[in-house]
Amino acid sequence: MPELTKHCRLCERCFLSLDHHCLFLLTCVARNNHRAFVFFMIEVMTANVLFVRAAVSCELKLQFAFFYLFFLCFFFNFSS
Repeated sequence: MPELTKHCRLCERCFLSLDHHCLFLLTCVARNNHRAFVFFMIEVMTANVLFVRAAVSCELKLQFAFFYLFFLCFFFNFSS
């Protein structure tokens, strides 16, 4: 058995250079898939940032639309 091998109790398997068991992916992160896991986490963080950015941008547009609608109602109420 190689020196860097560790046993995962959740997978019931041994892995070379085991980092951790990812409950999100339901698999162990070890030597063979560590790079893919890091890139996956970067993609998830990027997607979250883009989602929040789009949501804030959309919210600002909605606030402007509500302000514009309120202004139009206020303007036409006093002009008539």
